[in-house]
Amino acid sequence: LCNESLDGEKRQAFAHKLLGRLQHMERQVRDMLLFVRNELPLNEVITLADLQTGLQEAMEVPLGATKSFCIWINPEPRLQIRCNREALISAVLNLVNNAVQAKPGGNLAMRLEPVTSVNGLWLRLSVVDDGPGMSKELITQAKELFFTTKPQGTGLGLAVVQSVARAHGGRFHLQSTEGKGTQASLILPLV
Repeated sequence: LCNESLDGEKRQAFAHKLLGRLQHMERQVRDMLLFVRNELPLNEVITLADLQTGLQEAMEVPLGATKSFCIWINPEPRLQIRCNREALISAVLNLVNNAVQAKPGGNLAMRLEPVTSVNGLWLRLSVVDDGPGMSKELITQAKELFFTTKPQGTGLGLAVVQSVARAHGGRFHLQSTEGKGTQASLILPLV
């Protein structure tokens, strides 16, 4: 980039590639830090509309880079959640990255749906893709620490998601059918 003889187009291509690699390294460091911290301060109360806005901003780069498309389902945007916004968005971004890497150019649905149980009102935050899906064996392996199918992967992505779900008083579910896509869901208590 510092070489003055480079034309603008090559300089732009190098800068874009460098930015992508730096963002990848930043995500890896963030994932490792989230994983090692056992407790996250849940010091923010935000609406589901605010959460959607934060997710849309975070997803802009991976969706654009893979030419993927996302539809949003958020029927109760005024409901509130007590959370660590940054950690929650980072965890969901792990799920989005998995989805767009499984099928670049695919379609995603991001669902922020309230569900009622005997324990109160919960948020089911789901990332649903139309990718190749996973076998039952692969789903079991994917939840194991340091398991990865990606050459650049750390195997921390889903472990971080599980850790963030627990820190929020919730849980993580992964459902998939080979050839029919995957649904990854965080079930979290609403305020």
